[in-house]
Amino acid sequence: MNLVRLASATAAISLLATSFAAASVVRTTGHESNHARVAVAFGGEHASRPNLSCPSQYTGGCVTPTASSPAEFEWCVSTSGNCSSGLVGTFDWTSSITLAKNGKAYKGKKFSSTWSPDPGNPSVLTISAKRKKAKGTKVVYADSQTTCSSSYGCFSDFVVYGITN
Repeated sequence: MNLVRLASATAAISLLATSFAAASVVRTTGHESNHARVAVAFGGEHASRPNLSCPSQYTGGCVTPTASSPAEFEWCVSTSGNCSSGLVGTFDWTSSITLAKNGKAYKGKKFSSTWSPDPGNPSVLTISAKRKKAKGTKVVYADSQTTCSSSYGCFSDFVVYGITN
């Protein structure tokens, strides 16, 4: 079952890069007990729009958060492919910030990535920074998102944002 999810997700993630603004489906999978199509869906940005011309491994685009302007994005798990209808269950949401150059865990305090509500469905991801202004456009951190529930399992790394310096 996990291989089926991974294969479906890999194909669907490429869809995100081409139709990000249209509340696109990021991952789909058939749930074994009822074969309903379940998807992690993008509900829209709440603050700054990501730069989609950044390197392709950042499937959600790149963001440049500051203290006064965090990046906020709504996500959900749904049978309809959007966050307005077909919501299923309550999910736990997690973020993992790593160094872009080597994938090691980020241990600093300049950036944070939080979900609210958590658990919840839908939930809003907020990528925050303590800095007052950005220094440049180089991607220095990667922020990977995962969501899980006891009923539907986990959608690991359903989107990855690049965080610029």
